[in-house]
Amino acid sequence: MVTPKPPPPYHEFPYAKNTSLRTDVDGWKEQPLTMKIFWFGVFQLLSLGLCSVCVAGVVLLQVMRTVGILLFITVCVTVILFTESDKIFGRWLVVLVAHQLDTFWTWIMLKAFSTQETSIVHDGLPFGQDIGLMRAQYNEEGHELFIVYPTKDSRDSWLYCHSDQSIRYSFSSWNLKPLTESEIEATLRDKAGPANQEHAVVYLHGGGFVAANSAVLLQEAVTMVRGASVTVYALDYPLAPGEPFPAAIKSILDALVWLYKYRNIRKVTMVGDSAGGSLAAYITALMVCPKLFQYFKEVTSEYDGTKSKSRQAEFPDIIGLVSVYGVLDSTSFSNKPLETISSLEWKVALHGLRFCIGCYENRSIIPNHICELLDLHTTAELMEDHSFPPILLVCGTQDPLVKSTQRFAHLICSKTKTNFDTVQLHLFEARHAFIGFPRAWQGPKLRCQAAKADAIIVDFVRKRANPNPERLSTP
Repeated sequence: MVTPKPPPPYHEFPYAKNTSLRTDVDGWKEQPLTMKIFWFGVFQLLSLGLCSVCVAGVVLLQVMRTVGILLFITVCVTVILFTESDKIFGRWLVVLVAHQLDTFWTWIMLKAFSTQETSIVHDGLPFGQDIGLMRAQYNEEGHELFIVYPTKDSRDSWLYCHSDQSIRYSFSSWNLKPLTESEIEATLRDKAGPANQEHAVVYLHGGGFVAANSAVLLQEAVTMVRGASVTVYALDYPLAPGEPFPAAIKSILDALVWLYKYRNIRKVTMVGDSAGGSLAAYITALMVCPKLFQYFKEVTSEYDGTKSKSRQAEFPDIIGLVSVYGVLDSTSFSNKPLETISSLEWKVALHGLRFCIGCYENRSIIPNHICELLDLHTTAELMEDHSFPPILLVCGTQDPLVKSTQRFAHLICSKTKTNFDTVQLHLFEARHAFIGFPRAWQGPKLRCQAAKADAIIVDFVRKRANPNPERLSTP
């Protein structure tokens, strides 16, 4: 049984000497621009929602006044749809939130937040310092990713040269223009700092499988780039409900093939938070268990990869897994409520989780979450003779997903040959997404918790990238 490890004392984590992380710092004043952006985003979202409701109400009222018989039809349709009203409202809300994240928030992240020296992230440094950003397309479906790499010279970093980058403006997204293979190769050769060129981090963002993108959560990637001196590939995988399971899994597999074929990456550490933590764990299971991967290809009947007979010839080796408050199953959070949060907060979180998971799941083919793979006899027996690489699990004690994280830690050691000494479980006194929120939105206590968790993640990634202890150094 994996015993949760308490957070390290404040003075022991790597960034403790950075004065910007002192617990007495007033985080609400550290980045005033970010707070203004936050409240404007809330106002914008509420305004869009209110306008949509008003327009729909006016149209319905006008129709009812014009044609009396439509009143009866409207009532009947309303009664029919009443039992599904929460799903209809939820899907409409997902479309609204996802569109805002892909436009307003992505643009703010790339043009306002990431380019300011006052935009401090969890390692105490400005977001864009000593890192570079590129955009690439990794499969024929047009799925893209961010390449975040350490820079040789601070003058090449995103903080100082972002104005030279090409930005594509459209109604659907505000992203960096994808570069060609030759442009990526030249940039990494000429501007990338020292790193293990055959190892990389694949980062999968959260968002409940239905929203967000890699751009708005890039602050989680930049600390790994600086602290572990690795290149991070942050993926934009397809989202539900438009593309439910296994669309995201197939897309991530395509990205791993692309990394192996075009970037010469031979070793990968999978990192994901929330929904991304679920995807990272699932991909790791497929990669370390060839029989499971073969079964996955048979039952999904779509993914061929490069059509090579050898799995090793297609994909890099997964040498580490980090799941940060991951959605690792769909059942454990629906049992007894957490005692660390109120019953109202539990019910709201439970409703949201069930909706997001319902949008993502496709139970007609194969279990959609790693815990269910480990629980189902058909798939568990395909993994029982294999061991997973070192695993780091991070979650908050006030997060409804903490039970999911603890259950995975137990199952991975009891159902496979994975040694429990290689599974780290760290719990922090915090709620969901406490690492992903900008520091300016957090109080001093929570910012300290987030910085500690971030330091543990960076240390884990650093050890995977450089297994020689003599070469490890504290940032």
